[in-house]
Amino acid sequence: MPTLSTYQKLLGNKTIGQARKADSDMVMENTWDRSIETRTAYFYDVAHDEDPFRLTDMKPENNPNKIPISVKYLENSSQTYAKDTVTYHLQFRPSEDFSSLTYYKKAFADRWDAECPVGSYCDIPDNKGVYRRWLIVGLANFYNPQFSSYEILPCNYTFNFCDNGKKIDIAGVTRTQSSYTAGVWRDSVFQTPDDTMKFLLPLTEDTARLSYNKRVIIDTKVDVFNADVKKRQVPRVFSITKVDRLDSNGLCVYTIKQDLWNEETDYIHYEVEGDPSTIKGKYADYYSETPVTKEDAVVYERAEFVVSGSKPEIKVGGGTKKITVKIMKNEDEVPFVEGLWTFTVNDEDATDLLIVKDHSTNADLSENQIQIKFKGDRSYIGKTLKVKYSFVDDKGKNRNSILDLSIVGL
Repeated sequence: MPTLSTYQKLLGNKTIGQARKADSDMVMENTWDRSIETRTAYFYDVAHDEDPFRLTDMKPENNPNKIPISVKYLENSSQTYAKDTVTYHLQFRPSEDFSSLTYYKKAFADRWDAECPVGSYCDIPDNKGVYRRWLIVGLANFYNPQFSSYEILPCNYTFNFCDNGKKIDIAGVTRTQSSYTAGVWRDSVFQTPDDTMKFLLPLTEDTARLSYNKRVIIDTKVDVFNADVKKRQVPRVFSITKVDRLDSNGLCVYTIKQDLWNEETDYIHYEVEGDPSTIKGKYADYYSETPVTKEDAVVYERAEFVVSGSKPEIKVGGGTKKITVKIMKNEDEVPFVEGLWTFTVNDEDATDLLIVKDHSTNADLSENQIQIKFKGDRSYIGKTLKVKYSFVDDKGKNRNSILDLSIVGL
């Protein structure tokens, strides 16, 4: 049996505790893939985010700019409806050195003194294999002497704002304030909303310019296009009251207080004007920050669709569907502009699932009409066929309009 002095010689310069740590790391490395929490996550930053509006059902394996790293995805505490989404933790292999995250040194470490990988996005598969977007927001148990971990939150909102006429869209995290008021503040003259909340964004050159009194619209797809003022919905608008860039380097935490919607300066972007389901982007002070007037901004050409039949649907094994496209400018129809038709199902090209005819193959059709017939099988029932018409308007800008057709059975 070795004596204590012999054992110390075997350890070299290590203490007994350090030796046990090395043994634990070795065991962790060799049993890593046996754990149910182990999965492949994909890491990237704002500059390599190809679609800031996509928060779930990510397809990271198709993006070479997203870097795969094996992680353990650990629940930190249980979720309840009455509180914010709880944080989860990410644990990495003891040998992980993040050298594959080549974007991080310049974008975060050198620029903001951030600790890798705080401020990065990561796409992590849930228990059904669906990749969801998360934001690494802190070091969590980073200083734990045994197995360090990092704190993450699910990205649940895409924030939109304007800066010197540029529209900026960045995925982030909303957090409710633990002490907010009843929602209204009054004095002898004024009555204003007084709800407060927080949100978190990765720190970039753009988000670093978000400062005090900057207004942002944070709400669901509220429809302000409705011409009937009595039925018009009013989005929730907030102004920034506090900016914290030091709580976790590489991240910015904003405290905001509710403000008022300003119809003269605020703007909601519809991909298909008048259809609230296509809202993508809500920009406060858009008309006051862009170098164009409000009248110039809203007067542009767009495509509108007229579909045969009583419902916007196409049937498996059914007949043809005729689609007419009209080019509109405000409420007036203008001469037709030739463009490109494309068809997708689940973001994948669906041309092979259709028989498509236009005026060149069917003399009964006008130049602004097509006729389509669905030839896919019944496995597509319940999905949506997206019909997109793209053209260049009279100002030389690309315009896209999308028509959703539900795929149904006979």
